[in-house]
Amino acid sequence: MMLTVLAWGTNFAIIKVLYQELLPSTVALARAIPMAVALVLICRWQGLPLRYKSPRDAAVLLALGMLSMGVYMFFFLEALRYVTAADGAILMATSPIWTTLLACLFKQEKFDWIVLGGALLALVGVGLVTARTGPLAMDPRGVGLMLTAALCWALSVVLSRRLMRTRSPLQVLTLSMPGSLIVLLPYGGASLMSTPWLQLQPATWLALGHISLLAGALGFFGFYRAVKDIGPVGAMLHQFLVPPTAMITGILLLKDAVLPVQILGMMLVFAGVWGAQRARRNASEEPLAAGSESR
Repeated sequence: MMLTVLAWGTNFAIIKVLYQELLPSTVALARAIPMAVALVLICRWQGLPLRYKSPRDAAVLLALGMLSMGVYMFFFLEALRYVTAADGAILMATSPIWTTLLACLFKQEKFDWIVLGGALLALVGVGLVTARTGPLAMDPRGVGLMLTAALCWALSVVLSRRLMRTRSPLQVLTLSMPGSLIVLLPYGGASLMSTPWLQLQPATWLALGHISLLAGALGFFGFYRAVKDIGPVGAMLHQFLVPPTAMITGILLLKDAVLPVQILGMMLVFAGVWGAQRARRNASEEPLAAGSESR
């Protein structure tokens, strides 16, 4: 999971580097195709079967892929047109809050009012980050797109948990990938075909390798494995480290400026998420303690 956090943290700045030569729509498909191939090869290597059990099973998995690898990536990549690597990572750091609330809605977690308080505190932090004025003001389009991406990602994480009761995370991820093409082919097909691939710089090819193989195939596999092992909310807790990593790589690769209000907003987001996570953890431990006392 820590390697996933590192890969995803650097992903924000690396995608911004890719935008110097490629359109977001091109990046979307250029990432998805090698990622899908890599996942199939890994499954074959590990001897994992790749087949759908029924038409309904196929529809559910493809719908998950359309959401988690298609709709989410559309909003995420478009958002990075308008926000810095650090700002994008801070906005995405709200996804554990949405995961917690959705897990409660789907009866996967017990609701707690502290969870709602944590969500509100995290939103205050987002407000501080996005309320800048003057030449450093954030584009509201980027804010809206990235928050929508965070919500889509949280929903896909919660929905994936049930599917992984009978399959490995790698199987769920690989079988759901074709569903992303329902969104990505119309979005990026034309730009992919018109891109002068032979003229791209070596750094661009390395960046594509990173987002498709490291942050893509291996990163998502690591995350889905954590979802199965420790639950969706527990896995989201590790994303605390993504915004600081994105901020550091943004400074090093893109010379991004970091303002004190960004750091303050990030800390409030972390505090809100931490409070919600602690309430969730305490709630999950109460039944265990009651069971021990009854014995």
